Amino acid sequence: KARVVLIVFGAAFALAASMILLRLAEAGDRFGLALQLMEQNRGDEAAVLLDDPLWRGVAEYQSGRYRRAAEAFSGAEDVMSLYNLGNAHAQLGAWDEARRAYQAALRLEPEHDDATFNLDLVTQAKELEEELAEAARKVRQSAKTGAATDAINKKGKTATEDPDGGSRRSVGDAEAGDDVSQSSGEASQ
Repeated sequence: KARVVLIVFGAAFALAASMILLRLAEAGDRFGLALQLMEQNRGDEAAVLLDDPLWRGVAEYQSGRYRRAAEAFSGAEDVMSLYNLGNAHAQLGAWDEARRAYQAALRLEPEHDDATFNLDLVTQAKELEEELAEAARKVRQSAKTGAATDAINKKGKTATEDPDGGSRRSVGDAEAGDDVSQSSGEASQ
């Protein structure tokens, strides 16, 4: 019974707290409340309160929703937003989009060290991804070729094996000096 009471009390407390937060947000300081939530690593809750797309992008990024963050940053043209757009794309593994965003940020502020560093990282990541894709392609091709070779070898092996476990030679396998009988089609030894 005590557990049930604690669970019910906890749920009621959470509901009351969320209602208070909504009332505070409606009362005026939605941005301040959103910042407090972000400081507590509660970006998903903060994003709901933010009207400004750039701040909403920061909250979405913090909560790990990188696609939403990229959407929020995509219309901006300031250095920080372009840099954040690059970060969101990098988190998604969209290397080309990340590179374009970092390059745009660097056109506006050539000395932006973080954008320069991240541009180098995503360039290396893309190159590595391409190398891995090529290696995987070669492995698949090799596996296909190897499977075909194995099948050919297996077929060839079964054609020359004797059912009793020994090996047979066909007429084409006869060595010089062997007596080959035309009627049976087999070499006599």
